[in-house]
Amino acid sequence: MKVAVCIDNREPSEKVLDRAVEFADKTNSSLTLIHSVKENVNNHDQVVKESSDKAIDRGKKMLNRYQNRVEESEYNIGVDKELLHSDSSTVDTIIEYINRNNFDYVYIGHRALESEKEKMFGSFAKTVISHSKSPITVVPNN
Repeated sequence: MKVAVCIDNREPSEKVLDRAVEFADKTNSSLTLIHSVKENVNNHDQVVKESSDKAIDRGKKMLNRYQNRVEESEYNIGVDKELLHSDSSTVDTIIEYINRNNFDYVYIGHRALESEKEKMFGSFAKTVISHSKSPITVVPNN
């Protein structure tokens, strides 16, 4: 089976990765670690371009760190990584990637924002659940 793991630099990602690794071990699955970075909005603005480049560099380092964590674990699990970037929102980019690559399962974290913040900013996890063709496990922050 192919399992996607959506990660970022927030604490829930470690919990998400740990749960996905346990699942992959039990089901003889491979993992693909996914992180998305929004491309610069205005290609003519050097400040935005530099900011985008820094976000891409941070994303690469983070993916490498999580990949090493899996490879150095007691489990023998195949692990790939995918840094996605486009002009679309990060959640739309991830949903498109998940659906296009027909993952058998997806793991994501949920920070449990206060209800007012969630109303204003939305929920990454809820959006992925609503639009993904794959079964999803949501790992809460608590």
